[in-house]
Amino acid sequence: MNIRKYISLITAVFLICTSVSFTSFAFDADDSDDFYEASAVIKNLSGEYFESGDVTRAQFTKALVNVMRIAQGADLTDKSAFPFKDVSENDGYYGEIYQAYKAGIIASGENFNPNENITFAQAVKMCICAVGYADAAEYKGGYPAGYLKCASELKLIGRQNGETFSDRDAVVLLYNLLCSSFMLTEYKNGFAHFEDTDETYLERLYSVLCAEGIVISTNISPSDSADAEEDGYITVDGKMYNYDGGTSGLLGKNVRVFYKKGTSDALFTVERENAVLEFDADGITEFSLGKITVETENSGKEKSYKTVGARYVYNGRTVGTFSLDDINGDYARVLLLDNDDDNNYEYVFVYDYKYLTVDSVQKNPVVISDINNGEKNIFRTEDNGAVLEIYGADGEPEEIDDLEKGGIIAAAQSKDLSFALIKKVSGTLDGTLEAKDADGKIYINGEKYTLTDYAKRNCSDIMKLNENYSFALGLNNDIVALSGFSSQMQYGYLTEVTEPENKADDEVKFEVYTLGGVLKTLSVKRAKVDGVSSRKKADILPVLNANVSKLIKFKLGKDGTVSVIDTAETVYEYKEPSDIENCLMQYKFTSGGKEVTEFTYRSGGQSCMPYFNVSSSVILRVSEDDDEKDFAVLDKSSLYSGYKYKFDVYDLSENGTAGVVVAQDKSVKSRTNYMIEKIRNGAMPNGDDGKVLYVYSAGEYKKLYMPADAENQLEKALNPGDIVQVTLDADNTVKFIDLVFDAKTLSPCTKTVSGINYDGLNNISYWYGALYYTDGIYGYISKTKTANSYDYSFENLINIRLNTANIGIINKERDEIRPITPSQLKDYKSFGNDNCFIVARLNAQAPMEVYAYEIQ
Repeated sequence: MNIRKYISLITAVFLICTSVSFTSFAFDADDSDDFYEASAVIKNLSGEYFESGDVTRAQFTKALVNVMRIAQGADLTDKSAFPFKDVSENDGYYGEIYQAYKAGIIASGENFNPNENITFAQAVKMCICAVGYADAAEYKGGYPAGYLKCASELKLIGRQNGETFSDRDAVVLLYNLLCSSFMLTEYKNGFAHFEDTDETYLERLYSVLCAEGIVISTNISPSDSADAEEDGYITVDGKMYNYDGGTSGLLGKNVRVFYKKGTSDALFTVERENAVLEFDADGITEFSLGKITVETENSGKEKSYKTVGARYVYNGRTVGTFSLDDINGDYARVLLLDNDDDNNYEYVFVYDYKYLTVDSVQKNPVVISDINNGEKNIFRTEDNGAVLEIYGADGEPEEIDDLEKGGIIAAAQSKDLSFALIKKVSGTLDGTLEAKDADGKIYINGEKYTLTDYAKRNCSDIMKLNENYSFALGLNNDIVALSGFSSQMQYGYLTEVTEPENKADDEVKFEVYTLGGVLKTLSVKRAKVDGVSSRKKADILPVLNANVSKLIKFKLGKDGTVSVIDTAETVYEYKEPSDIENCLMQYKFTSGGKEVTEFTYRSGGQSCMPYFNVSSSVILRVSEDDDEKDFAVLDKSSLYSGYKYKFDVYDLSENGTAGVVVAQDKSVKSRTNYMIEKIRNGAMPNGDDGKVLYVYSAGEYKKLYMPADAENQLEKALNPGDIVQVTLDADNTVKFIDLVFDAKTLSPCTKTVSGINYDGLNNISYWYGALYYTDGIYGYISKTKTANSYDYSFENLINIRLNTANIGIINKERDEIRPITPSQLKDYKSFGNDNCFIVARLNAQAPMEVYAYEIQ
């Protein structure tokens, strides 16, 4: 129960209790956590901030008026009522000074002296006046002692006076004012009533409340093993808050959550009282359960840290176990977090970054290619549902559209590919390469730098001593690349060769489609060709012309022209590469003495047995017609199980995995599944008649065009609620279509072209059944029918995960699909036979999409 405290006004005489207890507390400007929190709140709510250093009278007045929302909407048109001659209405702070004057925060005078530094006592007095406590301060001794005393009682300040007043003092004083809960509640019968309320100015002015605790889960790393989710959230001490800010760096930390009153919508968070250690993974000498030992960089001495019972987080996602052998990127950073000050680190975060120099960016799913477009230099997500957090070099959040060609990024991707943290890298260093050593160190302008693995792969072989370069620096100021330059052998599908019009011209131009998904025009004058150095135009032209519509490899020189060309050698059995600049091999296969030109793909083994597998291959789809330039860079998910393809196979590994597969087949495209909302007759993009399918998938509604030849692939007519898997062209025209699930019979289609899996444990498959029970994360389903319902006895129940943002339910009466949340799914235990029938598309048991039907 609150105890009311009154300050009574009778003819300017105040009876004031001199010792009171307030619910607010004083933040200290000298405490880094306090200042960080105060700055975050003030800037996020009001947009106000101070440059480092002293604060002027005008600056503080402007900030106070805006932070406390004083006299908003006041009439400022009467210029004659404004007393200060040294403040012009052209000044940026004129309006706020006028508002402060009208509200009684500053007194009248000839001059305001706006550019003078404000003193501590002046700032305190303005704050006291802003909350209506000026008369009490005058009663307690006036300026400055009475105001300082009142401010101390209100917990606005921790010190009594001082001439200096810095930006830190200003921010913390304003924040303490927002946190104050002692306020004027009413005037009654000539008395001014002040009360220590449950409501702070933060709540009254901004409808913002604050909670404090440890972040135990996020949308990136849930408390269970669920996939990362696009919609941000954090869970703090058991309560979930919706959060649009980046969440990957919050797991395990003590935070204060500022959220909108009456909602669970977090506006921003502030980290507090977390002990964090960071070091390079290269410095770890022991990584075991309960202990991590690190060699300090400067002294060379070792120091151990307790990690008993720690939660391991690799690239944003919690993992059950972890070892140093799991690190495979170009630069790894380890962060230890102690959130309870017991000298035991409860969280171990590993950020294993892979560097890329952006060549092209594809969305849905995301594919970022590197200008060094070898098959190992591609960043890709598993599907459209992957979550990305992208940050600029300044640490501010950015979007995928902000990634620019030629820019360098560091990407840390979770093992399940459902989340990636991407940081832009912008540091550069111009200087002379003076020396190299065997440990990967180089010396530039007298300073020692480390070459990253990325730099070793792509540019170390062309770095010459005593030459000047512009070096790109990585996250740890290591050398990542030579800016804007690639020296790695790259794949390219040769599309055309252009001879120079002037015979005296020694430059040959040719066009390739790269594994980065772009067409490039390249030029060559002198190059190493198929292992022979210094070849010129007369030798280069015949080689290129003979390899049009084939895969080649090439390397760019420092001047941007091609310095190496490698065309494919035809081989019939595995051959170990010997020269990295002359190693492209096209593999041919025979059966019964005849060359095999078509291969049947089997999704179960991810292979074209018995010849090769495509488990990690890049599939380059090219046109059968040389005049068309219809290309795509794909992977095994674009293939249909049991379907025959014309493949050219390049660069097998010892275990039979193809490096690059060139597919001369337009059917090789990405496939997507949809639930059909309604079907209408209509015109196709080419003008022909056909069916228009209104569909839903992954939170998006689309319109697909199904021409007659695509419809003929189906064994039955489609109906609303059917789930289909389709391949589309650029106009959303259906090229291939499979019926996955029949809405009328609530049963799977047993005959599909693309080899769809049902009830599979380790690949993409569909699980289905009537929903018996769900807690919003997991659910029990049954597909065993009885005469009138389903059999929900325990032996017939199947447990699957359902917690994904991609859930849609169809109303068959209205042919309408609407998105819902897992908690809105009706189960048998709560709704009886009004429960939902579920079809869940899982990837290794993780939900990608869930479609729901109302059982009728």
